[in-house]
Amino acid sequence: MELKERRLQRMEYLLALAVFLLFGFLVNAGIRTDGYCLDDLYLWYCYDQEPFLKYICPLGGTKFRLVFNILSYLELWLLGPNIRFTVAVNIVLNCFVALTIFHCTKVIGKRTMPSLFAGLAYLLSHFSYYQISQAYGLMETVALWGSFAILFLLYQYMQKEDGHREFLLADIIYVITCLTHERFMVLTVVMVVAVILKQAVLRRSPEGKREYRMILTALAAFLVVAGLRFLAMGSFTPAGTGGTNVTETFSVTQALKFAVSNVLYVFGINAGYIHLCGVEWINVPMKIKLIVYLMDAALLGIVALAICAAWKKKNRVEYLCNAIMILTFLAMCIGAASSTIRVEMRWVYVTYAGALFFLIFLCRILDMEGGKRTALAGRILLFGYFLLLVPVELFYRSNYGNLYYWPTQLRANSLAEVTYGTYGDQIFGSEIKIIGNHFKLDDYIIDTFWKPYRKDKSLETPRVTFLKDLEELGPVTDKDHVFVLKEDKIRQRYIDITPLVEVEKFKTIYGYYEDSWMDQKAAVDIFTGTSGEIRFDCYYPRPLKGGETITVSSEGEVLTTFELTDQWPIFTIPAPKQQYVPLEFSMNFYVEDAEEEPRGDTPMSMIVIFTAE
Repeated sequence: MELKERRLQRMEYLLALAVFLLFGFLVNAGIRTDGYCLDDLYLWYCYDQEPFLKYICPLGGTKFRLVFNILSYLELWLLGPNIRFTVAVNIVLNCFVALTIFHCTKVIGKRTMPSLFAGLAYLLSHFSYYQISQAYGLMETVALWGSFAILFLLYQYMQKEDGHREFLLADIIYVITCLTHERFMVLTVVMVVAVILKQAVLRRSPEGKREYRMILTALAAFLVVAGLRFLAMGSFTPAGTGGTNVTETFSVTQALKFAVSNVLYVFGINAGYIHLCGVEWINVPMKIKLIVYLMDAALLGIVALAICAAWKKKNRVEYLCNAIMILTFLAMCIGAASSTIRVEMRWVYVTYAGALFFLIFLCRILDMEGGKRTALAGRILLFGYFLLLVPVELFYRSNYGNLYYWPTQLRANSLAEVTYGTYGDQIFGSEIKIIGNHFKLDDYIIDTFWKPYRKDKSLETPRVTFLKDLEELGPVTDKDHVFVLKEDKIRQRYIDITPLVEVEKFKTIYGYYEDSWMDQKAAVDIFTGTSGEIRFDCYYPRPLKGGETITVSSEGEVLTTFELTDQWPIFTIPAPKQQYVPLEFSMNFYVEDAEEEPRGDTPMSMIVIFTAE
């Protein structure tokens, strides 16, 4: 029977993962990362320029993220030039985070559907924008997974008489998480609170003895992280946002304001500026606001029902201690996200995941302590919340274009698409001419942007020239290795106009072929260069008999006649500069006994290569 149950459980988890993968790719279908920009471009630059050990263990900087550096190095190495797979990798990773949320909430809530909804709500959240669209999103994803795992393990620790294994595992994941992002060092407080609540209030320990020694392991984990950071950086001070230092920019008033914003975000209210949240609350349509209010009413209803259900029950102290531990986790995450110069939605994502955990915890209280009607009311409110969540999150996602880095990513995507995505390796060693520079491509971006696509480091990256208008362009031919782009300021993208401005260097009228063979009678149009002449490199694959001549005419007028003196003749004729010149060729010889059938009206005569620079 146990074997059958394990198989059913395994199938349940596989089915949940399949649902998450399908949903994750569906809701993120419009997000693309075809080219690196901003933080991602700098990340790749460090990966390309620095030795492996220096990359994963930088010394003397302002940040020490050993675990993230190892994982990002591995990701960049695996992706190589296939930058377009960045979003797919991020979606898959976040689906596994959703599976973790599904597992953890299923363990505490004992129900499958609410846990499945929690995982789907996580994937649907508009807080995922950075984790999905950026290579740097790997850092946020790993840190979120680690912090959520710590929350779950501490919950498990508080439920068991012993729980040492769960707490020590939380210590290990704490170190991993803090070496991914230093912001989560604040979770030390949650670990200490969990021990105090269990030992001092619940008095739950082996043989009835109070054990506070687990606090020492939490402090040891903190000291390991702090010590490594000090050895690497020479300082304990955490770095802030945008090159700032937390100790220099921290303000209690500002932190409290940001903390309120964090809470409002969790309750569906965009409390930031448009460039940080996509759409400010004041500009949200009234119907979306009403849905948000209904969502919050459903949440408050669940909280009220849970409090009423557990108020006079014997387990109320246990529920209260668990709630305090979870709320401490939420408070620490909010505090860490509020300590710098701004609040970005990606920092709220951990708090939101923790809030989903708390929501399922409350529903478990209703199932355990409430009557049938109370439990049913809680399930209806929970289902209503998740149902109402869908239009709200889809609306917020539709405003991603207003986020501060989104236009830059769109431009990077289009620049990659119209260059490497269209021409492949042909762009290396070429010249790219861009009409306008409203998008402010600087030397660093120009030097670095195309390097990730190189399969061979010896390939020369494109040279970029900026033009004021189309009149500065001059003639461009299909033999010049030049690509022409134009900025589209409205759609934040580059447009490839090379096919529109490019002229063919050689146009065959008749009798001349791509493999350079020419018939006895042939005509071509040649676009000349600036040298004022056209050169002909020829080869006749038969012994000369004498008297073989080539007559070159233009528009009925004979320009010159050449007599072959060897099988590899070279001759030139004068020509006007940078315009099409029509030429007709007539030869009094041809290749006898040719193995190939004639392609045109006359037999093949010789190989001719034109040069008109």
